[in-house]
Amino acid sequence: MRLTTLGHLELHDGDVPYLARRRKELVLLAVLSRHAPLAVGRERLVELLWEGRDPARARHSLRQALTDLRRVLGKALVVTAEEVALAPGAVELDAGAFVTACVRHDWDTAVSLWRGTFLDGAEDVGGAALAEWLGTARSELESLFFDACERRCRKAEAEGRWTDALSNAELWLRHAPESGPARARLTTVLRSLGRRAEADRLNGIERDVTTSLREPDFAGRTEAFDLLARAWDMARTGNRQVVVVRGTNGSGRSRLLREFARLVAERWPRSAVRRMSETPFPDAPTLILADVVAQPEMAPAVVDWLAQPAQRCLLVVTLPPGRTDLAGIDAAMRSMTGVAHLELGPLSLAETHQVVRSMVPLPDRLLDFLARRLYADTEGHPATLVRALTLLVSEGMLACDSAAGWRTTPGLGVAPLALDDPAERARRRLDRMHADSRRVVDAAAVLGDAATRELIAGVTGLDEPALDRGIAEALARRLLRTAAGQRYHFYTEGVRDAVYGLIADARARALHRAAARALRRAVRADARLRPELQRHRRVAGLSFARPWTLRLAEVLGISIGR
Repeated sequence: MRLTTLGHLELHDGDVPYLARRRKELVLLAVLSRHAPLAVGRERLVELLWEGRDPARARHSLRQALTDLRRVLGKALVVTAEEVALAPGAVELDAGAFVTACVRHDWDTAVSLWRGTFLDGAEDVGGAALAEWLGTARSELESLFFDACERRCRKAEAEGRWTDALSNAELWLRHAPESGPARARLTTVLRSLGRRAEADRLNGIERDVTTSLREPDFAGRTEAFDLLARAWDMARTGNRQVVVVRGTNGSGRSRLLREFARLVAERWPRSAVRRMSETPFPDAPTLILADVVAQPEMAPAVVDWLAQPAQRCLLVVTLPPGRTDLAGIDAAMRSMTGVAHLELGPLSLAETHQVVRSMVPLPDRLLDFLARRLYADTEGHPATLVRALTLLVSEGMLACDSAAGWRTTPGLGVAPLALDDPAERARRRLDRMHADSRRVVDAAAVLGDAATRELIAGVTGLDEPALDRGIAEALARRLLRTAAGQRYHFYTEGVRDAVYGLIADARARALHRAAARALRRAVRADARLRPELQRHRRVAGLSFARPWTLRLAEVLGISIGR
């Protein structure tokens, strides 16, 4: 016989149920099973299940319930005048098996046995005494369950099984949605895997638009973390390891390196994280990063490193897709042991859904529609997906309102997700901007990399409030970004070229003249701006005639130092 008490209450012998819908008798059996093989006094059973009833009638009800149990259990139910007990092994109690698994530190078995609250909803079977007994039993069992979940998660993380760590933490929170430790554990795992937007959402933290678009969740790469973590574990014990990461441009190779490097730095602070160019490497477990795709000149250094003996090191190297040898790296690894290959493929529909939700947390119906459409259009390519979402936001087809949250515009259903013409994209964004903001963007396009707040003000002639509003809108629409030296740059040169190309010739010359006037004052403080001044004067068609004093000195043969 097996008595199920965790999550629901049932008694089975194989596939045959017994005492169906007889909750009082099943709770009585659960009390006896919980104390087995010890006996329980009749008076205690009456107190638990028939509290407040006439004593004679309560004892009669107990005798009747025991008779019903005896029909099922036979001689396994031992009844005396004073006590009731179960014979050892007569009933297999799932809660008992759960406790045994916890005692043996068999965390996987323990968690698999947990189906929910012990005798859930059984409080109405008895009175205050039963409620107190249930509270004590539940507290003990739930404490064991929390401990089992915590240890199971930590064990999976320590062994580099991040897929298991994530599913374990999610299972824990599903069973205990109000548990602070469960929420904290899942938050830790999500952040470790680069899914910080999901971790913030789990904790009720709202992200601003800029952060949402700049830091999408790193979805669909949990198995890659598994492989890297296993290799790192072996490297730390003294076995040199190499992991080759391949994938198309934009598949997430570089970000995988960044996220795993951050994980190693956080969890193993005594270890070292170095790039291939940062030699010599310390005498400690070292993660070496070689993004050969982004820096092909690093390839010879990788080949040299592979030819040398090294201990307690994990080299993670990115290579282009396919098996084309690059600077002999593949050939150098052919005879080595401890080499693993990782291919980053496209995202699935579910993973695309995760990325979209991390960037634009729309209502579920709209989110599902947008994720399916983006998946069909981008074929799950991560960089293309992020670019398409960013474009939809910059085009105003996805918008975030501080009161209503994210919403879509009617044009989203028919809008192309890949607007490849930069000039057309720039024109659409500029058409929706305030006139003062348009003047700011045009001035920045004319000024180029030298654009500062003071120079933009000099070119546009805007007062302080209008200038502030214009710059703020240009930043919000992701046309401009802040740069070093208190300057403003366009997000890409392509955007700047597109904006500049939309300025009429006559107006462009007028803006260059205004820029020359503003720079003439700025050059007095910073002579490095003189080439910019000359450029604007040339484009504006202004003469470069020298002052009359210099011309006269040249005629008289007098040298004047500058």
